[in-house]
Amino acid sequence: MRIGFDIDNTIFPTSNNILKRLRVLYPEKDIRMDMLYVMNVEVVFGIPEREMWDIVDKVVLGVMTPYTGVVETINELAIDNDIFFVTARPEWQCVYTNEVLEDLFDIDFTLECSELKYKIIEYYDIDVFVEDSLKTARNIVERTSCKVILYDKPWNRIDSTFNRVKNWKELKDLIVNYCERWDK
Repeated sequence: MRIGFDIDNTIFPTSNNILKRLRVLYPEKDIRMDMLYVMNVEVVFGIPEREMWDIVDKVVLGVMTPYTGVVETINELAIDNDIFFVTARPEWQCVYTNEVLEDLFDIDFTLECSELKYKIIEYYDIDVFVEDSLKTARNIVERTSCKVILYDKPWNRIDSTFNRVKNWKELKDLIVNYCERWDK
């Protein structure tokens, strides 16, 4: 089976790291993850957009620890499946992102950077994709035959039509279940 993963807020807690940085820069603001009803942090907290992108760049190009269970799960899934990472990160961040992933995983994988994730998923015929963006998840389902699993976040909770996971143990169990059904 071909399994794809978004990177930010599925592999790495990117938004958590952005919010930590914002709390230091804006101690007077009430900045909490549960307040992110949309993915646009600058809109929710009233941060100037240019400043927000500078913060995002520093976080994405900094050192981040993956969620608990990520490395073990992906390394295990890679034994019998093809692994893809598809991110909306800009192309100029792709080289660094690839280096980080190579240091993290002891597997063969494909990395693609594109905001049009559905095109990458269609091109590689990815069977299952893990995503945190509801808009992107809907786009993938509408345009491909790929099954999408939503990694639960405050900004994607308005839709209950997707399989949803809150951690990597739940994710591993669900993907293994998909794999078992695929083999039959």
